[in-house]
Amino acid sequence: MPIGEHVTPDLMQKYRDAGYWPTVSNLDYLDRNAELYPDKEALVDANYRLTFRQFADLSKRLGLAFYELGLRKGDMVVAQIPNSAEFMVILYGMRRIGVIPLFLTMDLRVHEVSHALERSEAVGAMFTTGNPRFDFTSMYRDEILPHTPHVKHVFV
Repeated sequence: MPIGEHVTPDLMQKYRDAGYWPTVSNLDYLDRNAELYPDKEALVDANYRLTFRQFADLSKRLGLAFYELGLRKGDMVVAQIPNSAEFMVILYGMRRIGVIPLFLTMDLRVHEVSHALERSEAVGAMFTTGNPRFDFTSMYRDEILPHTPHVKHVFV
């Protein structure tokens, strides 16, 4: 059942008035923290340690790069990438320009990924090349992208 049938505008306003739904976004919190705590660590993974300033700056630069490559507000991008600091920078970069990310788990293969691309009418696909257990490049290049002509942007 669509969310609109359960969450009416009146109910949304009730939640906002009660303080359950804030009027600020995660981007607002990131930008605020980048100003208040620029040198404190925000993201840590096996490869990166990013401060709030670095995280905010990278997400802004990536958002601009996505925009310059032709992505626009409301566009959907299917992304099959592992959880990492890079994942968060990509998510926030997309959100900065209103791109809608559809994240897929790393264990999905041709059938499921193709279905997600077709149903979502995504204009972009993003995948990793750093997985030693599976060749995502071949899967996308040989089996998925030839059958999804609406995908105009591919990010590896």
